[in-house]
Amino acid sequence: MDRFISSKEVGGISDQQLESLQTQLIAAKSRYEVSRRRLSDATVRAPMDGIINMRYVEIGSLIAPNAPLFDIVDNSDLKVICNLPESKINHIKKGQTVILTHNSLKREKFTGRINFIGVKTDRGLNYPVEIILDNNNLLRVGMYMKVNFISNTNHRGILVPRNAIVGGQRSSMVYLVKNGKAVAQEITLGEMIGDRVEVLSSLNEGNIIITSGLMNLSDGTPVKSIN
Repeated sequence: MDRFISSKEVGGISDQQLESLQTQLIAAKSRYEVSRRRLSDATVRAPMDGIINMRYVEIGSLIAPNAPLFDIVDNSDLKVICNLPESKINHIKKGQTVILTHNSLKREKFTGRINFIGVKTDRGLNYPVEIILDNNNLLRVGMYMKVNFISNTNHRGILVPRNAIVGGQRSSMVYLVKNGKAVAQEITLGEMIGDRVEVLSSLNEGNIIITSGLMNLSDGTPVKSIN
């Protein structure tokens, strides 16, 4: 267009011819922009990086507006949601490190951090807790994880296996071995640490605790130790 303007200045073309050329240029730019947009709309671009988990269309398929085309999963950073009762929720804090394991990966331990702690209970009177962890390509979306909250507090009691405890949080007991018999001992529970539970009362170092066959036990049942 600059060349035509220069030509007009020396009398090479008339004002009408220059105006016609300018109108044609504007129309050409408009057609180009429409074509560019159509080409862009015809190209499918994912809104995120990830792996195509499901494909809903084939080449040549007619696609309805807003119809899903692919299911894309970004599993580089994973989020684990768990629920804690009110007796445990005040023992954790945002940013705290947790250890996670999975039954199919028994030798692997995954480190995560608490990203969110709910302030309202659900219908089961538990608080939602959100944990973020990096994925080393061993974990998959939808897996169930076991979460071990690392406590920074000093434990005041004795840690016993969780499967040795009979009852619930409010009324709990363990069976001790005394003189060859099972003796029921009421206890007070503290924190849960992995697969063990802190017992705050009624136990002493050296007590022998029964950890299996509890369904068949009652106070005074004869027992013997199995090494």
